[in-house]
Amino acid sequence: MTREMARSHRAPLTTYSVFVDGKFYTREVLTPAKLQKLLAEQ
Repeated sequence: MTREMARSHRAPLTTYSVFVDGKFYTREVLTPAKLQKLLAEQ
């Protein structure tokens, strides 16, 4: 897929994942506060 094809697609999909030290935590897009809380729990 080219950049132009991706940009012109009618429903772009972006996947977010959070891994800490190789361990999966969430697919949620984290706010700075939520990220700090997640890291503090480590």
